[in-house]
Amino acid sequence: MTSRSVHEYLLDLHENILAIESFIDNDPSIVGSDLRTRYAVIRAYEIIGHVAKNLPTELLEAYPQVDWKAIKGFRDFLAHNYNRVRIKNILDALDDLPVLKSTVEAMLAANPPDC
Repeated sequence: MTSRSVHEYLLDLHENILAIESFIDNDPSIVGSDLRTRYAVIRAYEIIGHVAKNLPTELLEAYPQVDWKAIKGFRDFLAHNYNRVRIKNILDALDDLPVLKSTVEAMLAANPPDC
């Protein structure tokens, strides 16, 4: 099994952020009315949280504008408490998506493919 680079993990984060943006198409309220969209957004957030768990702590600490602990915890909540997930939980996460996106883009710029 090959180890993935930091850059590859960051690409995974970025890909899932872009996926969420495409799923909601500038209308976060759709997660409340469309089951497929809600499931797709939840899955993307599960991946985002899983990837965050695989990134070096030192890297995450260098970008404190994102609450990485909350992102990791949100992944666990979504994966293990499916019956307690509320639309508000997802909408709150979507409110933070622009900051996460800009941060991940900065991280990608600072961590080129050879890292």
